[in-house]
Amino acid sequence: MYRYFLYLIFLPILLIANEHLEKISLQLSWFNQFQFAGYYIAKEKGFYKDYGLNVDIKYFNFNIDVVKDVNENKSDFGIARETLIPERINNYNNLVALYALFQISPLVLISKKDSNINEIKEFYNKRIMLTDNDYIQASIKALLIANKVDLDSIKFLKHTHNVNDLVNNNTDIISAYISKTPYFLEKNHIPFNIFSPKDLGFDFYSDFLFTNKTLIKKDEDKVIAFKKASLLGWQYAFNNIEESVDIILKKYNSQNLTKDELIYEANALKKLSYYKNNPLGDIDENKLKRIYDIYYLMGYIKNSTYPSDLVFDEYKPIFSEYEKEFLKDKDTFKMCVRKNFLPYEAIIDGNIIGINSEYLRIFEKKIGKSITLVPVNTLKESISKLKNYECDFFSFFDESNIEDKDILFTKSYMELPFVLVTTGKDSFITNFEQLKNKKIFVENNINLFQTLKRNYPYIHLYTTYNPSYAFKKISENNSDGYLGNIANVVYNLQKEYNTDVNITGNFDYKTNILLAINSKNFLLQNILNKVISNISKEEKELILNNYTLLKYKEVKNYKTLFIVLISSFLVISLLTIVYVRESILKNKIQKLNENLEKRVLEESLKNRKKDEMLFKQTKLAAMGEMINNIAHQWRQPLNRINLSVQIIENILKENKNLLEQQDLNIIDKKILHVNKNIIYMSNTIEDFMNFFHPNKEKNLFNLSKLIMKAIILIQSKDSDIYFEINVDKKINIFNFENELLQVILVILENAIDNFELNSSKNKYLGIFAKKEKKKITLTIRDNSGGIPSSIIDKIFEPYFTTKFKKEGSGIGLYMAKILIEQSIGGKLDVNSDNSFTNFIITLPKENE
Repeated sequence: MYRYFLYLIFLPILLIANEHLEKISLQLSWFNQFQFAGYYIAKEKGFYKDYGLNVDIKYFNFNIDVVKDVNENKSDFGIARETLIPERINNYNNLVALYALFQISPLVLISKKDSNINEIKEFYNKRIMLTDNDYIQASIKALLIANKVDLDSIKFLKHTHNVNDLVNNNTDIISAYISKTPYFLEKNHIPFNIFSPKDLGFDFYSDFLFTNKTLIKKDEDKVIAFKKASLLGWQYAFNNIEESVDIILKKYNSQNLTKDELIYEANALKKLSYYKNNPLGDIDENKLKRIYDIYYLMGYIKNSTYPSDLVFDEYKPIFSEYEKEFLKDKDTFKMCVRKNFLPYEAIIDGNIIGINSEYLRIFEKKIGKSITLVPVNTLKESISKLKNYECDFFSFFDESNIEDKDILFTKSYMELPFVLVTTGKDSFITNFEQLKNKKIFVENNINLFQTLKRNYPYIHLYTTYNPSYAFKKISENNSDGYLGNIANVVYNLQKEYNTDVNITGNFDYKTNILLAINSKNFLLQNILNKVISNISKEEKELILNNYTLLKYKEVKNYKTLFIVLISSFLVISLLTIVYVRESILKNKIQKLNENLEKRVLEESLKNRKKDEMLFKQTKLAAMGEMINNIAHQWRQPLNRINLSVQIIENILKENKNLLEQQDLNIIDKKILHVNKNIIYMSNTIEDFMNFFHPNKEKNLFNLSKLIMKAIILIQSKDSDIYFEINVDKKINIFNFENELLQVILVILENAIDNFELNSSKNKYLGIFAKKEKKKITLTIRDNSGGIPSSIIDKIFEPYFTTKFKKEGSGIGLYMAKILIEQSIGGKLDVNSDNSFTNFIITLPKENE
């Protein structure tokens, strides 16, 4: 009775409290299951309530059009598949995506193994069961077209949503979520094949949370609150799967799913949501544009312009009416950019590269205006052009100490911490006390130099404009270190590839990068300050990480440290024993002292061998992972190219009567050439991946034919080369044909790059092969300028490159040497004389 009395007292209070919560609605896109667990959990655990929201979760039925309902304000929020993109562009301009839960779509095609449909090309003349929504999803159609499946040969069936139709052979292939159907097939011991668009690079987003512009304009805070509370719900759901499943079973189980079924679904969806360790709900604008491109290529999108407001950006600055008017009158902004000021900025072929290139894209996006580059040579020239209104702003470093009443400055948009470079013989250095009486070079930063001089008079400090000069002095033991901002240090370490020095310390001092603006442009200063304030911490960290790839090395020689510690411990122990039991253990102590060095040395050698073995294994594992990542990134553009070629071929077939036969022949040849290169590039990445697997097979091939194949492939890059070929046509080799082809192509393409770099006119490539008693020697010679003696010993080292980040990775020749010496079983050497470079590949004759 007492309990009911309290209930009656507090019920009105609870009702009043709920009335004060903002009422909003979420329309689900399918029937209740773990696919929507995050929203259930956000409601049940009070996350929505904490954000002041009272959420009505609206259940799905087949009469509901989620996208249309949200567009027309019948629901505040909705869940949509990848088709949200064409729906937004073609039909519903009011829609805005908030996040994408699944980083890759769960939609796949499934066949039974006993159907003998093991490859996509075997879909010809088969029955595929799809929903209407599945059929218009570009990922599925692109999967078929990229594999040259004739869509007219396929019989498309209406989806019954019953997996037994596949089991009972009422269809050959079925579309399904990877989180659902495989559970049933595995449980019933039915072997099956999965064909996933992501395996061919079509890694589309799915399960977008979206709303409409009307709601954002009316109450942006409510939209942000719902997004944050929902993500909290998903985090909790994925971290507490069993508890979340129990909640679904109790309150949201309209499909009568079992606990095991829901747990299976949860684990599968968690992998899709955190694919490649992406942040939960992440949307990469570049990836979204790639998805848009594929829809456009396939004719699903009518508008050729990608909508810049497709994704809601809670960090987008809010401008005043005056600022909006100012922006309205500007078609573009002009930014003075130094032509050669890396790693911060440089101009190549009219495009900006370096750190500021990343920020320039952010500025353009948040301002909503393009930025035109104005090339300059010096800071002085930038100031002059700014004052003469030839540019609107330029990048500026706070240490430059410009005092000019005609110039305004923005907030700092990037802070670069200072690091110390030494030979790395010492432990990690974290404070200036450790640098007492040391000779340290400092980058030309007046503020930093004067501060250090004043605070640490016991350090011998010198300034230098040139980090490379400081690195050289450190290598020669004429200096103890160099202090500079991390981006500049990393860039110069990579540029010089100086392995004698390393980053061994970091400090609180920072270089601040700002924007300088004409003092009469105070509105622009306000706008840019708002833009800078709205750049997220994650965006800044990502840019910083892209240009600071070298990691700190805390202690370089752990084995030595370990041996010293063990030795010290043993010696102290022995001295203690001597002190306590000197007379009893004298003889034993002497014996131990005699054998101690020998024992430590033996253990050290054993540990060194183990470390070397572990290092090699770790390096191979890391390389394998890297190659797999490259493979994924490579396949996507390849498949997009292949898809484009297929579409072009189809259009040509339909309109061949509009073209002359001669034009058709030229186009056919070009398409054939593109297809050959696609196949070659696809095989290339497979060959590199296969290097890390022992089940490769050798084959017998003719060396002369292989060389001609390589020449044909590279001639599309540069046809203005004189080739001198002298290869015995009778040389046959039993080895890994494609791997040798990779090596030859790497060497030839390096030569072509050098021809371009050095603006060579009389381009020459000579390829010679001869058979000797115990070996076959293949020499590739070019006149692209030769290799300086200072770097010729380093060209086979990983990541060594004479080019900047966006022009070369420095991995080609390293991989070529690995393939020749560790896989093929030969040797790769190089020598250079005058303007000529000779790569010599030696193969043992038993491989003939």
